[in-house]
Amino acid sequence: MPDLARQQAELDSFDIVEGLVIQGGVGVEVLNGISLHGGLVASWPHAAITSEIVMQSLVSHWCRFGLPHYAQFDNDPVFHGPHIHPDTLGRVTRLCLSLHVTPVFAPPRETGFQAGIESYNGRWQAKVWNRFRFDSRTDLRTPVSETIPRRPAAVW
Repeated sequence: MPDLARQQAELDSFDIVEGLVIQGGVGVEVLNGISLHGGLVASWPHAAITSEIVMQSLVSHWCRFGLPHYAQFDNDPVFHGPHIHPDTLGRVTRLCLSLHVTPVFAPPRETGFQAGIESYNGRWQAKVWNRFRFDSRTDLRTPVSETIPRRPAAVW
């Protein structure tokens, strides 16, 4: 992708963080995204990440920040479609193509292609998941800035 290498195109990478559990045994999965050149990040926590949630999240993100030229995913069936129907395109892939965003899939067990998003996954877990306490998925969806007590306004 020469245009990407010349920084004339943008690539958004997406991945799912699985196996997170809130106190009381409530399971959480988080869809994370990061843009290669712009450094835009996004995270969407849910009980389980489905293709419908991925599509809603991508459309919301791209309406706010604009469409990238490329969207990169790993080989999770949520992104490329189920294996039970060979030679078909999954819903997320079809969404990307309908918006003229080229879907790119990282080769299995090739960590270099996913380095940016995997690094963000690690930072998200260290800076958000391990740093704050969440009692519910709703708490997790509340922006961290709203959970930090605000200082009182200065009195002049």
